[in-house]
Amino acid sequence: MPITGVIVQELPYHMPDGLVRAALSAFGEVKFVSFRWALQRFRTGDRIVTINLRQSIPRHIVIGGYNAT
Repeated sequence: MPITGVIVQELPYHMPDGLVRAALSAFGEVKFVSFRWALQRFRTGDRIVTINLRQSIPRHIVIGGYNAT
């Protein structure tokens, strides 16, 4: 599958990117994880992930004990 961008929502902003990377690495090679910003000033818990997918990511996934979409 191609390299694609994925938005992971509903995570706390204090969650380390390493947890997001580890959880999504089961679905492909994670290239980059960054925060999504609101109004260009406020960091949200949402992450933008660039990943080389090997398989589809489920719509709901648990990352660090939090339900993410």
